[in-house]
Amino acid sequence: MNVERETFYKAKSGSKIHLNYLIESNYPFVFKYIYSLTFNKELSEDIAQETCVRFIINLSKFEYKAKVSTLMIAIGNNLLKDYYKKNNRIVLENDFDDKQMNYEAREVLMSMDEETRKMFVLKYYHGYNYKEIGEVLGIKEGTVKSRFHYAIKNIREEEE
Repeated sequence: MNVERETFYKAKSGSKIHLNYLIESNYPFVFKYIYSLTFNKELSEDIAQETCVRFIINLSKFEYKAKVSTLMIAIGNNLLKDYYKKNNRIVLENDFDDKQMNYEAREVLMSMDEETRKMFVLKYYHGYNYKEIGEVLGIKEGTVKSRFHYAIKNIREEEE
């Protein structure tokens, strides 16, 4: 049996040690993902923490279908979407660490719509494949590929 899967089901059965392990091992990943979408450290910390809380509260409802990080990213996406709806705008700050991503890449990301930005961050910053991106975003793998194709085409056209 997969070690993460086993840990997940032990946590689901009430093991606080295993639950703590899942949270501690996935929080940094969730934070980095949200941060690379918002470029706002405080907001990213808030969303990542709330993601962990929602994961803990709803653990009994979840089944292990994909990596725990995939499930937590999906929760974080929904929380971020709710935040944007509530505040009617996207707040991007310039406190992003240029060691992680150069200025040009950040500018390209900032010019993308939210869904396209999520796909690019998952693919090129976190190494997810098309199928995993589809699972996180709740869309078909073919749709992910199509959107990447058009996004890259638009980026190339803008460079010319």
